[in-house]
Parts: sequence; C-alpha cells; structure tokens
Amino acid sequence: MGRITTLIFDHVVMALGFITLTLFPHYVEAYRLGQEVLGWGMVAFMAGLSIAFILASILPFKPSEILVASYLLLASTCLVLPMIRDANVVLFLRFIQGASITSIPVLTMHVNRLYQGRTGFIASSIVLAGIFTGSYLGAITTSMMTIDVAYRLLAILITILILYWYRAYNREFTKQERIGLRGIWFDPFEWTWGTSFHVLLGVLYGFLGLVDYLRQQGFINVSLGVEAYSLSAIAWTIIAGLYGYVMVSRYRSGVVRTSINSMITIYLLTLTGLILVLFTAQPTSDIGLVLIASTQAAGVPFWTLVGQLYSNNSGKIFATGFIANLGTLTGSLVMKLATTQEFLKTTLITYVLVGLALTIASYIIAKKTLQS
Repeated sequence: MGRITTLIFDHVVMALGFITLTLFPHYVEAYRLGQEVLGWGMVAFMAGLSIAFILASILPFKPSEILVASYLLLASTCLVLPMIRDANVVLFLRFIQGASITSIPVLTMHVNRLYQGRTGFIASSIVLAGIFTGSYLGAITTSMMTIDVAYRLLAILITILILYWYRAYNREFTKQERIGLRGIWFDPFEWTWGTSFHVLLGVLYGFLGLVDYLRQQGFINVSLGVEAYSLSAIAWTIIAGLYGYVMVSRYRSGVVRTSINSMITIYLLTLTGLILVLFTAQPTSDIGLVLIASTQAAGVPFWTLVGQLYSNNSGKIFATGFIANLGTLTGSLVMKLATTQEFLKTTLITYVLVGLALTIASYIIAKKTLQS
C-alpha cells in the first residue's frame, strides 16, 4: 500500500479499538447495571490497558503479531459481553477489552518509520485521532442500532480489518529487542517523559469515560457530552500535528524540543480548562471541557518523539508507553475515588501541577542526555 493509504488504514484500525470505550455506557444503561458498574468499568478498562503495554514489551513476538492477537481477543469480548449480566463478569470482560488495546504503540511506530522528522507530527496526529473517531462512533452507535447488534457488528469488523492489516504489514515488523533492565529501569528520560504524559492521560481518560458519571453525580456542571468531547479531541490532535510540523520546519526546532514545548503548552491549556469546569457554570464550563480535550493533543508530541527516538527498538516504545498509560488507570481511579470522597477539585489541580513539573524535568534531562 502507499503511504497515504497506510496512514488512513492505521487510523481506521486505531478507531476500531476505541469504539468499545464509549459503547460501554450504553450497555450499562440498556441492561440497567447501575452507575457503580459504569464507574468501575472504566477503571477496569484502564487497568487492562496498562497491563497490555507491559505484556507487549516482554512477549517474544513481533509487534504486528501482538496487535492482531490482541484485536482478535477484543472481538471475542464483543461477542460475549451482550450475553452477560453478572457485574463481576462484566468488569472482568471490561478488563480484557482494555488489555486488547496495543494499537497505540504499534501503529505510531509504524507511521513514524514512514514519516520521519517534521512529517512525523502530521502522521502521528492522523493516526492518534483514530482514538476519538472510535470514541465518537461508540457514543452515537446505539442511536442507529441496538446494543447487541452494535457489539456483534463491531466484532465482525475488527476481525476482518485486523486480519487484512496483518496480511498487508506483518512483513514490515521484526522481533526487536525487549526492554530488560537496561532498556527501561535506568533511563531517566523514559521515566520523566512517560510520567508527564501519564498525568495527561489520567485527566483525559478519566474525563472521557466519566463525563456523564461526573455530571450525573453533580460534580461538574456542563451540557456537553462525550460526543462533543470526542470531536474536540480529534480537532486538538490535528492542531498538535500541524503545530509540530510548522515549528520544526519554520524555526528549525528539533523534534525533542518541539515535543516538550508542545507538552508544556498543552498542560497550561488543560489546567485552564479544569479551573473553568470545576469552578464555573455553563456555558463557561463547556469551554473548559473543550480545553481539557486538548490533553489528547499531547499524544502527538509524545508518540512522535518516542517513535522516532526508538524506531528500531519496539521494547523501549512499549516500555515508555507502559509508564505513560498507567495514567489511564490511575486517572480513572483517582477520579472515581475523588468523587466518592468529594475532594475532586483539589485532587485534579494537584495532579495536573505534578505532571507539569515532570514535563519541565523532562526538558532538563533531555538537554543533558539527548540531542535536539
């Protein structure tokens, strides 16, 4: 396939994995499983997502093989879930769904081999926007069909398209070095850079999965739902790609410096958005929710930098992604517990300030250890 076709196909495959993220609330509502299953279902999904990265970093298989296996597992959960009503089994299947999402490191690695330097920002933004294409489709699917039909149709689409993707691209991947001790545990840049995105992912997925929950519980006062949030995140992702492309080409700023500066800017936007959502009413709080969606834009500089720094070492890509994607678990857990204990505002603001500090630390470490 050509480079443009590959880019579009990778976007579609990414989207398929994240339809389940926002389809689940409709499942909970259809079968009247209750708000607690909805809240803990998000935590279970994010716990699985974290596990997926660490397993992928140590399994002795090609990244393409890991992706196709995980997506076939995802398809199987889509077939089984509509038959289940027991809350504990539902949460276990939700965990398996999260553990099936290995597409982010594999697909960003794929496109960053095809698009190096400044074009890597554009390529990453298009592929990562698939996360929110999927979440948007998941949010609107049940307006066109029943939840049972939606899950079965999704299982069929995932199976067909991932097998075709594997046939088209498997030969482009090799069994690369896995992480080991030297690959992750003693690399300060991996830890600070991974953890800086960890916090933003926590805010992003905590809000994306729990917007309706937080609103129903009276913790936020917004009118926008997850559909509008997802569309905003798509726009922010594309903006980040264009920003990175322009900064590298016009100002001759390196990929490392551009990525870190982009992350700092996104943190400031996110902090502003949180303040508006937590302390103001509509319509100002809705503007804040759109600003919080800018957290997704951080995926572009994060994965572009990781994909290009470690393009020949998938183990380091998975490892850094594991550190970052623990944020999907801790963020959803922090938000769920914060709403239970009613200290959401203080917790979130502190959480984001810690992430901003770590991003600045990444910049200091990068100046010492990496070439801009």
